[in-house]
Amino acid sequence: MLSKLGKVSTAYPKTTVFIWLIILMVSIPFSSKLHDNLSGGDLTIAASESAQANQYIAQAFDGFAVSRLIIVVEHNSLLPSEAPFQEQVKKVEDKLKQNPSVSNIIDPYDTGRNQIDAASRRVFLYANLDMTEQQSRKFVKLLKQELPESAADGFKVLLTGSPALNAEGSQIAKDNVKMVEKIGLPFVFLLLLIVFRSFTAALLPLLTGMCAIIISMAGAYFFSTQMALSQLLTNIITMLGLGIAIDYALFMTQRFREELAAGLQVREAAQASVSTAGRSVFFAGATVAISMVSIVFSNTSYARSIALGGTIVVVASVAISITLLPAVLTLIGTKIDSLKLPILNKRRAAIKREPTAWQRGIRSVMKRPILFLLLALVPIGVFIPPLTNIELHLPAGSFDELPADSEARQGMEAVTAHAGAGATFPVKLLLKTQNNVFGQPSIDQLKQTVQQLSKLPNVQSVQSIVTLITPQRSAEQWQKLTATPTEPLPEQAKQALQPFVSRDGKSTILYVIPKTEAGSSEARTLVDAIRHTVVPAITAGISASVFGETAAGLDYDAEVLSHFPLIIGFVLLLTFVLLYAAFRSVIIPLKAIIMNLLVTASTLGFVVLMYQYGYMPGAEPFPLNINTPLTLFVLLFGLSMDYEVILISRMREQYRLTGQHQESVTHGIVSTVGIINGAASIMVVVFGVFLFADFQLIEELGVGLAFAILIDAFLVRTILVPVFMQLLGKANWWSFRDWFAILMPGLAKKREAREQVERRG
Repeated sequence: MLSKLGKVSTAYPKTTVFIWLIILMVSIPFSSKLHDNLSGGDLTIAASESAQANQYIAQAFDGFAVSRLIIVVEHNSLLPSEAPFQEQVKKVEDKLKQNPSVSNIIDPYDTGRNQIDAASRRVFLYANLDMTEQQSRKFVKLLKQELPESAADGFKVLLTGSPALNAEGSQIAKDNVKMVEKIGLPFVFLLLLIVFRSFTAALLPLLTGMCAIIISMAGAYFFSTQMALSQLLTNIITMLGLGIAIDYALFMTQRFREELAAGLQVREAAQASVSTAGRSVFFAGATVAISMVSIVFSNTSYARSIALGGTIVVVASVAISITLLPAVLTLIGTKIDSLKLPILNKRRAAIKREPTAWQRGIRSVMKRPILFLLLALVPIGVFIPPLTNIELHLPAGSFDELPADSEARQGMEAVTAHAGAGATFPVKLLLKTQNNVFGQPSIDQLKQTVQQLSKLPNVQSVQSIVTLITPQRSAEQWQKLTATPTEPLPEQAKQALQPFVSRDGKSTILYVIPKTEAGSSEARTLVDAIRHTVVPAITAGISASVFGETAAGLDYDAEVLSHFPLIIGFVLLLTFVLLYAAFRSVIIPLKAIIMNLLVTASTLGFVVLMYQYGYMPGAEPFPLNINTPLTLFVLLFGLSMDYEVILISRMREQYRLTGQHQESVTHGIVSTVGIINGAASIMVVVFGVFLFADFQLIEELGVGLAFAILIDAFLVRTILVPVFMQLLGKANWWSFRDWFAILMPGLAKKREAREQVERRG
């Protein structure tokens, strides 16, 4: 199939290029629309306890909005009680009321909800938004432009809450892509110049990568119109597009140059590149794509985005490399080496005249395999022990992942400084009864539950309807008020009941205020304690659900962790199948899997040291994002197969020609080491740039991938692969049939005789 593709694209190069140009031109406008269609990423699990409780509350309670904007108004000298301050707050309210999708504004001066911080000269307005996330982002952007303009001297207006946090997160994701293009692309081009020593040859992989990114983002746009996708999708596409697409084009271009140097005509050289390097690219891409698809088993918005973005960009990269690139190479022909660099104008030697330094080095490794095995395993293994202490969870209510100068972060810091982190993100307990919650049985149960909750460690206070029962208004009076939900409540009673009681009066919420932040281990332990000790003790007939940011984070973690074995098993099995299909060898896939597991373990240990232990400069010690290990695993297994397939393919080609194992191993490494190290250097640069990303998850992935590619290319492929190839000898190339013949020679002979009889018949 690949040979036919190569023949078609090289026989009709202009037509092939024209078709791809049309695809590219059509893709450009759609790719630019993708960012606006992405969301902050739904970090809830639809079937989880916390998500179902939130869904019920949105339907049964008043005043609860999925999207609540918080506006912080502060002054450097005026107090909130002074008239000019109140006038400024009124201006903000009037601006909010101009949008009909602002369903409710909670005025700090009209309620007793602790929305005034006189000591810090701040007030907090709450606005419920009946908007989609995309609409709220546009609304927040508009307010950021208009509110400061209308603010009097000395006033500062900050927008925060989920709409503002998502809007800033979206902008950061967009800025990360621009940062990679601004910082990474010049370094990538410089590395390509060093590898190819020619401007023309260096430009092709770079242009291929850019085309793959544009086309992939256009493809993702159409999916984004049908499903919720994370704003991190563009980061993943850019990261993989610059890494994978450039690498694939680099392999293809270098093979084309080698075939020309070996004396083939231009079209023959392009076809040979597709048949050899193109085959390697195809199997490498298939491995990456399968790894990407596997993560979708965890059934989260983030997983769907990673799977979709990764798969699309890999498919686009492979398709461009084996169709468009051969056509372009055919048109360029021998001019591929034009515009040479005067300083680096030393052409690579032909395969038969490889640099003797690499030959001597590989022969030295193969003469002392045990020594070099230990030397390579030590730097890989030294980072594995920290992995045993890995801590993982989804950052719950975590706004401090945003940059310190973020307006939304500063606003949330003001909110938590005033109300406390626990009060801002409380643990919530929903109780659903069959009768009115102010009935005596329900009140008795509530009092008992409040007592149990108050005795738990890390509980600062518990807020419930129990506190509403006073000598001035008894439970019976509250029951009468809530028994007829069709009749309007007095405004004061409505404001008191709204946070606690449903419209029908049969459900209530208890707010457990922890002493620590929502993402702390103490808060997570508190949620577990409520679920496993308090909830089981609640009387039959009253159903209970624990929700809130901390509970949602725990539910998300449980969902992701529960699918780890399935995803890992799927990737390992499919990797083995694909590599066996590529090389008809049992040992090579097993060896690749074992080495990749070692690299993955070492990488995760390194990331734990850098981020969980805080050794990365500027990083505070903090548990890793729950999505980091699984994403690193699937990406590393896919990406490392690029080099495995390219390297082993060269060895296999030579082995089939000569039958000499040691010579084939030496030839394969020496003929690919330069291009693999060049490709690895490009990936390290691309991934390393994400060290400067403003998202912890993306930063962890970038640093982890850069480290993994570094040790994979320079230790695994350069040392461990030749060591194992030497130790196992010709057994490396044995298929299942060969092993069957060795382990069961009698049955093998009978089978061979039977097959001979069948062929004669």
